[in-house]
Amino acid sequence: MILGKDRRRWLERKPRDPASPAPNRLVDVLGRMTQDGILEKHGAGYVPGPNYAAYLDTAEPLAVA
Repeated sequence: MILGKDRRRWLERKPRDPASPAPNRLVDVLGRMTQDGILEKHGAGYVPGPNYAAYLDTAEPLAVA
């Protein structure tokens, strides 16, 4: 229940950058992470992109099953 409440609050927040075309902060953050290569969109979900390891500051990317 708490997760749903926090997620709802997250979706209600406006993007930090007023010039962003995103409707809310979640869409803005996911779009920026996709643009930076941290995530890649596959269908309706997101998977680690080529720059994911640099984001985590690890030597090798983590395996995602």
